Amino acid sequence: MALIMAAVLTMTPIADTGASMIPRDDQRLYSQIIEAEAHPSWDLEGYLLLAQTVRNQLGKYGDTYREVLTRNGNYTVYATGRYKREPSAKALIAVNLVLRGSDQGNFGQLYFCTADHLARNPNGLHGRSEQVARYKNVVFVR
Repeated sequence: MALIMAAVLTMTPIADTGASMIPRDDQRLYSQIIEAEAHPSWDLEGYLLLAQTVRNQLGKYGDTYREVLTRNGNYTVYATGRYKREPSAKALIAVNLVLRGSDQGNFGQLYFCTADHLARNPNGLHGRSEQVARYKNVVFVR
């Protein structure tokens, strides 16, 4: 765990596929967006579910993490600027683990929404998708 924390705190570029490197700025953006999407009371499990969702969108909503994270309509926290804050250690660790190839918390999820949103919009994208995980009040679907 100390080794992971050291790597996270230095924010060294990490191979995301083993062949290419994710730029430091993209890694920071990724961590900031995960932080903005998570609730501060969540533990690492919730942060990992979010981070895995982003990775699962690679190739579907962009060829790079930056393309996925900044795609119009994909992450509201990016469009509103709410992501512009320091990421917590939990966000940094979750992103670092995902970039290093961890499958922890990966259920093939492509989207997430609150349970309230899902109840109000049962015929929307999330309602028509297969539920694969639930964390607190957030439903993850593919």
